[in-house]
Amino acid sequence: MSDQRIRMLEQQVAQLERRIMNMMVRGTFQSSDDEGLQYATMRGMRGEKPTRLEYAEPYGWTSSPLAGAEAMAGFLGGARDNGLVLSVFDRRYRLKGMAGGEVAIHDDQEQRVHIKRAGVWVDTPKKVVAIAPKVLIGEDNDGLPRVMTEAGPSSVLKAKV
Repeated sequence: MSDQRIRMLEQQVAQLERRIMNMMVRGTFQSSDDEGLQYATMRGMRGEKPTRLEYAEPYGWTSSPLAGAEAMAGFLGGARDNGLVLSVFDRRYRLKGMAGGEVAIHDDQEQRVHIKRAGVWVDTPKKVVAIAPKVLIGEDNDGLPRVMTEAGPSSVLKAKV
């Protein structure tokens, strides 16, 4: 094989390697814009300038991450002009010590809904608001709902309205 042919193959391999390396980027989330499509601005780990990318979120779930969270973006074919933020995660506020199979949603203000092995926990230092034509608590949906109080089951729920 000629030297020229070898150099050409080396250049092609180097180009392919760059494209593969450019397919995924880990960086720092800076801000979001959810007017219309959801966009995120992130800075790559290698000192790259901030980039505004579409932010893909699962159906039925949306969030507005805080600046400083970590982000993962993918670029189709390694082309940096066609990127998509795939995930934003923030280890500063992540719940720890969860058992296998548990699920939770949470924020930076110590508010969470935690589906534990023993039941569902809603934990917040703030208020809980339910907006619905009817709120049922307990097992008895035909009559008055049952509420568990410190004194035991009750059909009386006192609330300030």
